[in-house]
Amino acid sequence: MKVTLEVPDDKYEVFLKHLEGINYVTIDENDYTVPEWNKKIVRERKRNTIEEDYVSWERIEKQINLDG
Repeated sequence: MKVTLEVPDDKYEVFLKHLEGINYVTIDENDYTVPEWNKKIVRERKRNTIEEDYVSWERIEKQINLDG
């Protein structure tokens, strides 16, 4: 069985130490699921964006390249 818990940042380290002491608990900090509310926002932004708003990767590279 898989359980997802949300723990406040300031309690995370203590909480993790407690869980590490339980031999049948596996901790995978890389297992992240994108919440539905976040997916909905991204889909809405994609629907509302027009092609003229897109910026090419080459242009972005020039904008962030401080040397050139």
